[in-house]
Amino acid sequence: MDLHLQIHGALFGGPSCSSSYWASSSTSLSLPFIFHRRLNSRSRSRSRGTRLRRSGFSAMPCSSSETSRVGCGGGGGGGAGETDNACVADFKLNESTFLASLMPKKEIGADRFIEAHPEYDGRGVVIAIFDSGFDPSAAGLHVTSDGKPKVLDVIDCTGSGDIDTSTVVKANEDGLIRGASGVLLAVNSSWKNPTGEWRVGCKLVYELFTDTLTSRVKKERRKTWDEKNQEEIAKAVKNLYDFDQKHSKVDDAKLKKTREDLQSRVDYLKKQADRKYGVFSRLDACSFVANVYDEGNVLSIVTDSSPHGTHVAGIASAHHPEEHLLNGVAPGAQIISCKIGDSRLGSMETGTGLTRALIAALEHNCDLVNMSYGEAALLPDYGRFVDLVTEAVNKRRLIFVSSAGNNGPALTTVGAPGGTTSSIIGIGAYVSPEMAAGAHSVLEPPCEGLEYTWSSRGPTSDGDLGVCISAAGGAVAPVPTWTLQRRMLMNGTSMSSPSACGAIALLLSAMKAEGIPVSPYSVRRALENTSTPVGDLPEDKLSTGQGLMQVDKAYEYLKQFKDYPCVFYQIKVNLSGKTNPTSRGIYLREPTASRQSTEGKKEDEGEEESSQKDKFEENYKELTKWVDVKSSKFCTLTVLREKRLSRPGTALKVLDEMIQNENETASKKLYEMKLGLLEEIGWSHLVTYEKQWMQVRFPTSLPLF
Repeated sequence: MDLHLQIHGALFGGPSCSSSYWASSSTSLSLPFIFHRRLNSRSRSRSRGTRLRRSGFSAMPCSSSETSRVGCGGGGGGGAGETDNACVADFKLNESTFLASLMPKKEIGADRFIEAHPEYDGRGVVIAIFDSGFDPSAAGLHVTSDGKPKVLDVIDCTGSGDIDTSTVVKANEDGLIRGASGVLLAVNSSWKNPTGEWRVGCKLVYELFTDTLTSRVKKERRKTWDEKNQEEIAKAVKNLYDFDQKHSKVDDAKLKKTREDLQSRVDYLKKQADRKYGVFSRLDACSFVANVYDEGNVLSIVTDSSPHGTHVAGIASAHHPEEHLLNGVAPGAQIISCKIGDSRLGSMETGTGLTRALIAALEHNCDLVNMSYGEAALLPDYGRFVDLVTEAVNKRRLIFVSSAGNNGPALTTVGAPGGTTSSIIGIGAYVSPEMAAGAHSVLEPPCEGLEYTWSSRGPTSDGDLGVCISAAGGAVAPVPTWTLQRRMLMNGTSMSSPSACGAIALLLSAMKAEGIPVSPYSVRRALENTSTPVGDLPEDKLSTGQGLMQVDKAYEYLKQFKDYPCVFYQIKVNLSGKTNPTSRGIYLREPTASRQSTEGKKEDEGEEESSQKDKFEENYKELTKWVDVKSSKFCTLTVLREKRLSRPGTALKVLDEMIQNENETASKKLYEMKLGLLEEIGWSHLVTYEKQWMQVRFPTSLPLF
């Protein structure tokens, strides 16, 4: 194995630093080794069938911590010993414990921290919420605990609410203007407009609504409309009946026409009862924010694309003066809502929206970012957005928190970017007996706190731990007004991430007030080294990370080591003699992987290589019968085939033609393949030229950074 170590800053004596890797207490640097045997049978259970354990073996150096594991009660930490770890038999569900279970704070020590430091409740901290959007009218999201506005800005980073308002019109002599749809609009006489020019645009309001809201508005509108229509049908039928009673025989042509007219009215009204109908009205109860861009040429109407974003914001920072137990973790923090869930795509995020959101967070000088979005990824710690986040964390000291994913309990199920990116703090989901008894109303709660079974597990495919720490993974929090509910219970790492984010806001609030330097590295180190382990086995770290975070202990740790410098380092592992691929650890999943010998097999290598080439050629020829040989994927396969056959010149020709065909859409990966072929041939002058152009084609950073 080849080991490469990159260090930013200097190493000095001090506390054991786990950073995004696992460092033992006796050394400043340890290489993460993971050995895990694949299971052949179902894992046995514990704690009344709710606790999962895996068989197998695991060996991992990890950061040391003088804390007992989370036992019965799930409170953990704080030196409370048996009191915090009391069995659930002693747990009584009353009004206060029930309310506390709806917005969990005891589990991560946030309640103890705020009780000891009531002025460090997130004040002075700004959190950017990268999510589906936000309802400014939702309960608890109006003001902070010290009376400041809770919401500083609401931004649609997806462009789904943008309206072209480049058309300029003037009012007529009656004070009316013609809208973009052609309808005459009355201008409010109290509006002062010295220029007399008005910008107009048009957008269907249902394009701003979620499917759920659209369905409800149409249903209620239809109900009101149906009532009125049925009244008119009844009147028309009565008129027809009265006519028939008055004229038993209709021989006169004029009377016939009159009856036909009455019958036509009845038929038309009955026909209308079968037509879908709905208009925009106050029934929707949907809040929105309007932003103007491009000197008035674009109007952005921001609405949320699901209740998810408001719920997440409520967990992180809701403030309820009338009931403090329902407060979010950091009621004094302020938020920036950055909508990344595109309403046109069913609340799915896009790369453009994510980049805009990150720029907005930096422009507003946010201290923290919470992103409760994620999905599976082929390559861990890779991608344009990952590069931008890493740059923001390293250069702008932004602390980025994200959910690890909900695809557990299988191994290597952590999602991107939360569970796969070194610069992001990935959060797993934890449930305590109080949460199970209160919020979930479980008849027999588990005797001890545990990770939710669906919380994604590590390690990543390149050997990183995956989950950093864990926090409470469920809460009853505010939701948008259009849902016709004040609060809602949701579960997921989407909930544990804002819980952790709010807890970090408490730490930052205290650090700013006490003059302790804020660094994403020192904060992460404090959280990992003071977390309370969950479970007895070494492989439990794959589920919970370093454990359940404890705010009060992390704060004491930060105060104790505030004079030590912040250290950021990266570990890169390569197979001997190879530069690619680069990994962050060693992940030997198969039981035979750690017992394979590299000696005494040279005589078989030539035979195996020849067999692999024959199989490759056989599959390649078969593919030519079924796929488009001019497609980019097949051309890439052709390039790899020519390289295998030691024909780099032919491979370069095919690759260059593919790049020319794709023109501006050619990916960075194709140019990197081209560089590799040029280096293999030995054309150093062309390698230098292409590298220079690579910097122009694919700049490493945005000008903002």
